[in-house]
Amino acid sequence: MSFIELVDVSKYYNLGHTQVKALSRINLRIDSGEYVYITGPSGAGKSTLLHIIGLLDSPSEGKYRLQGTDTTEMDDRAKSALRREKIGFVFQSFFLFPYFNVYENVRIALQIAGFNKNVQKELADWALNEVGLYEKRFRMPDELSGGERQRVAIARAICKKPLLLIADEPTGNLDSKTGSRIITLIEKFISNNRTVIIVTHSVELARRGNKEIRIKDGEIEDVIEYGPR
Repeated sequence: MSFIELVDVSKYYNLGHTQVKALSRINLRIDSGEYVYITGPSGAGKSTLLHIIGLLDSPSEGKYRLQGTDTTEMDDRAKSALRREKIGFVFQSFFLFPYFNVYENVRIALQIAGFNKNVQKELADWALNEVGLYEKRFRMPDELSGGERQRVAIARAICKKPLLLIADEPTGNLDSKTGSRIITLIEKFISNNRTVIIVTHSVELARRGNKEIRIKDGEIEDVIEYGPR
């Protein structure tokens, strides 16, 4: 059984009297522990596919199974619970709370997930150590560099140790050297039972994974297997 399975997934958006096709009949399997990149030009449907996999959006047609569970007919509350339990997100724009310090920005993810205060502290401390920001845990976001803010976002995503880590252009706002460090941090999280999926425009970056899914015009153009890392 695949960890992620999409069967004939399509996504449409209605703009006035016009229906726009974002994805068309996507069939895809991703196993536990895989390190996957989704690539393609702007507007190809990469982020739409990632949002469906991350349960932030729903298919217009088709089935999406996560660990064998059909999520297609789930209501928003059930999807939200599944996201809290199994999925961590890293976005290009960081999405940190400006009036929370570093520690509070990480801890809030654990609070929302229902962890008690002692476990929240333990996991937040662990995550900030993992990304090398424990000593700056009481800094505010505007006191950090772009790379440091992205590291806080990674700590927030991994603190609950999710089975699936999703990153949407996590290096897009960073210089190449800082971006490479960010990817290296994300790669530390990959294991036999943890899956990482990253959207990127960079074909060169995608070769770091063991699989590249190329999207064009809402369809899978190619799937390239690079083998074990």
